[in-house]
Amino acid sequence: MGNAMQPGPKTEEGVPYCCICLDEDTINQGTISLECSEDDPHVCCQSCLNTYINEHIVEKKRSFLMLSCPHKGCKNNIAYDLIEKNATEETKSFIEEMKKTIPKEQKEFYTLADFNYEYNDKGELRNKTTGEKFYYITENHYSAMGECIIRDIQEKMKNELNMEEFFVDTETKVNNIFISKGALEKKKLMLLIQGSGAVRPGQWARALCFNDTLRTGSQLEYIERAYKKDYGVIVFNPNENERILGKKEPYDFYNTSKFRKSRKTEKLKGSESKVKHTLSVYDRWAAKAKAEHIVIVAHSAGGYCTQELVSQRIDELHGKLKALAFTDAFYSISERDDPRMKEVYRKHGCNWVASDKPLNEPMVDKERKTRTALDSGCEVRSAGHKQHEMTSACCIDPLFEFIEKHVAESEES
Repeated sequence: MGNAMQPGPKTEEGVPYCCICLDEDTINQGTISLECSEDDPHVCCQSCLNTYINEHIVEKKRSFLMLSCPHKGCKNNIAYDLIEKNATEETKSFIEEMKKTIPKEQKEFYTLADFNYEYNDKGELRNKTTGEKFYYITENHYSAMGECIIRDIQEKMKNELNMEEFFVDTETKVNNIFISKGALEKKKLMLLIQGSGAVRPGQWARALCFNDTLRTGSQLEYIERAYKKDYGVIVFNPNENERILGKKEPYDFYNTSKFRKSRKTEKLKGSESKVKHTLSVYDRWAAKAKAEHIVIVAHSAGGYCTQELVSQRIDELHGKLKALAFTDAFYSISERDDPRMKEVYRKHGCNWVASDKPLNEPMVDKERKTRTALDSGCEVRSAGHKQHEMTSACCIDPLFEFIEKHVAESEES
């Protein structure tokens, strides 16, 4: 347990009083130590503590294991046994229901059912018992569920979208990618490259898969629309660059630390970095395709991977690359770049960026909500949403219209 960041309110005699209502009379009523610090813990009166616990756990859906001290500036948590003793019956009932989402047994591979969650017909993640949205407990709990969601999406890709799974590192079979059947024989080929972080093939944004819908958080709708336009599709996996050696560490779902113990790892062959992965997948699969028209859709840091791909394979891509469709992508074109590359971006690229402006409204880079110093080197338009993670889902209609327009124009010329 750490020390309180700032001392709580005290009388002139140095006696602490309630850090919520700030009423010195609470001394006479009796106060409760929040046990947020070993040296100088903050205190609350009984009524304030009851209200605070109920409001933040039940109403605001804060984790019952990670409820922060109410004193402004204190970054430590209230001891859980204190919450148990002082919670209302409503709060206790809520906590017990949420504990049902913590698996009782250790498994190598969990399913969403093990956490008492499922996706409904709208693609929304819901508690199977209460019908409520996802409730965050700890980072380990979140990460383990995230793995389940990835597996669910990828099962849909294989079983419902008829995609085949391949591995960049064929020895370890850790870094997987997905290719639609017959993709390399198609006249048109679409490459999907996600951003950085925990997202894996089939995802644009993990948080949206938890808190919004599979439509907004996954790449499933992009793949479906590509099929309708007769594209072959390759889904990349630039973020999985190493594997953990030794036995997999079991999840401790009650551990409130946001950091897992460091483990010995080794780099994956062909995917040692995001850029190496992108080049490996292009060289081993996309470069061998019969496609006359190649289009790339990239989100966030996928823009940098795309930039490196186009830069390092411009001899092969120049003339074939018909559209570059970015969703709030991060990269920057400079004067030093190959003129052919800059021409491709200028003629065939568009970056739909996070903005509160109407969908598809023309913009310039300096108007972007994030990283205004970047130079997209291409057309910039509003994605119709100011949240970075939502851009891919929100701009899908104009993005596909843009792609089809550029492919059609190249066929006519």
